[in-house]
Amino acid sequence: MRESTGLPHTPEEAGVILIPVPWDATASYGKGAALGPESILRASRQVDLFDRETGRPYEGGVAMLPISREVQAWNEEARSLTGENRARDMNALGDRLNDWVAARAGEWLERGRLVAWWAASTPRPSA
Repeated sequence: MRESTGLPHTPEEAGVILIPVPWDATASYGKGAALGPESILRASRQVDLFDRETGRPYEGGVAMLPISREVQAWNEEARSLTGENRARDMNALGDRLNDWVAARAGEWLERGRLVAWWAASTPRPSA
């Protein structure tokens, strides 16, 4: 998985871990946000890395984890929900997604990494 963000760091080497969350099932206007992590990944290979104020903060390592096919499947399932149980079923999938993100983040936080995730839509729309 070397150079997943255009930088020469694996997750094991990186100080910053990015968790892609391809989810747009709860977007209120249009779909497509689930493609955001892949688009950011592609664009990241073309970013000018030097910053006048911070120098080269990327040298500590930045790596993006693989995009989860499981999360993509949950997003598709959530987008297809209909009927009177839609909110309940959507919330159950959102809870599953939140647990998944928390577990991935926890794994890397325990190793002393800074963790961020990319998601464009709130996974759990209502309580």
